[in-house]
Amino acid sequence: EKKSIGFTSEADIDQRIADIEYTLSTTSVPLKEEKKLVAEIQALKRNRPKVSKLNAMEANLSGSAFSKEDVQGQRANINEQFGILIEEKKALLAKREALNQERAAQRGPVQEFIDAREKLNQDIQAKIKERNELRDDFKQKENEYYAHQRELRAVRAKKAAEEREARQKEYELKQKQKEVEKLDEQPHVAEI
Repeated sequence: EKKSIGFTSEADIDQRIADIEYTLSTTSVPLKEEKKLVAEIQALKRNRPKVSKLNAMEANLSGSAFSKEDVQGQRANINEQFGILIEEKKALLAKREALNQERAAQRGPVQEFIDAREKLNQDIQAKIKERNELRDDFKQKENEYYAHQRELRAVRAKKAAEEREARQKEYELKQKQKEVEKLDEQPHVAEI
């Protein structure tokens, strides 16, 4: 972070601020450049506490028990422990593989039963599928049969309605003929 600030001590920052103020007070500077210099002074004043904080942190680090050699030694120790753990993991994986193979050898005849069961399950599923297809086919044909029966009933009903209508017309015609014959009769012919 020191690199981003650009200064390593508060004295350097104070010196730069003094230089800028001296330049502003003794020379004639264009307005644009004067604004830049004023902005730089403000930035330097903001960064002064950061520099002191960084210096304090560095002092703590240098005074601490950790040196670069200690950290590297710890890192080497940790890497060595990781290497040991990786070797143990490889040994355990090899042992597990051996146990899996031993178990597979023990299950030899059992595996045949498992395979036979799986084949039977597949056969059962095929039969269930076949049964469902036959059931669907039967339902479809049954629906077609019922639809045909409905059509036949509709045709019979229509024919019966037409016959009823024809009989009704015939009956009405006979009734009209009887009425005409009654009108032709003279009611008083017997009196004469």
